[in-house]
Amino acid sequence: MKKVLYTKFFDKSINEDVDIILSPQFYWIKKIDIPLKSISEAKKIANNFFDLKGDYFFDAIKLDNQFFAIAIDKNLDIKIDKKHIKSIKLAQVELYKYDTINLDNNHQLKKIEDILFCFPDTTPDAPYIDDILKDIKLSKHNINIFNSIEIDKTSMTLLALTFIFSILTLTSLIYSYKNEIKQLQTKKEDLKKYNLPLTNIQLNSILSELKEIEFNNILLKKDLKFISKTPIKQNEKFILLETIKNGYRLKIKTNNNLNNYFKQRFNIKKFSLKNSIYEVEITHG
Repeated sequence: MKKVLYTKFFDKSINEDVDIILSPQFYWIKKIDIPLKSISEAKKIANNFFDLKGDYFFDAIKLDNQFFAIAIDKNLDIKIDKKHIKSIKLAQVELYKYDTINLDNNHQLKKIEDILFCFPDTTPDAPYIDDILKDIKLSKHNINIFNSIEIDKTSMTLLALTFIFSILTLTSLIYSYKNEIKQLQTKKEDLKKYNLPLTNIQLNSILSELKEIEFNNILLKKDLKFISKTPIKQNEKFILLETIKNGYRLKIKTNNNLNNYFKQRFNIKKFSLKNSIYEVEITHG
């Protein structure tokens, strides 16, 4: 697939799929000069290194054991049809190993204190960008500016489906409980119909059953509220939610062991985590 370095003076006509490498002209970058253990920690704090007005996409990268914070305008206007853009990458990542690169229009990328900048200049002995792009192997690091809204919609859809699934399950069980109550009330009316006196034992039995049904109804609502808050990610989802004796059986598409979460409310009877499917049986006793 064709690779292009996209600069502010880019004027080529693109009618094929391309991987775009953004020039430093389109993003802010700063070194993170505090000790961090992982890239995930760097991503969480990346926005704290900038004082920018507007709507920005923040990210972090790691190069030669050094973390860098990145800020990119979400309203970035790239003059290439989106249908041809297969990925967006950063010059800082893809061209990091070069100290100087000659560009078109008498400009160059130059590395200063580990950060690439774009200058109106050329260096006689430096390689040209077109020659580099012919053989360069791109990294897996992508900037998802264009599909950030789509990701949010997908996340909301998953949450909505999970919520609807829980509500349907709740409605079904509540309907079942209401039927039980109706049957008890019918039983009571039948006793009255045949003028059979309700003994204290019968009354206490009916009252006890009604209280148990009400208790289970309230417990069910609390359980499903807790289950609906299970910490799953955007690409993860519930596959199964069903009741078992004194608890529930769950199947969730995830690579994470969620036992610590469910232990906050339930006992873990058994569980497995195979082929990205977490399956667990949780009970109240």
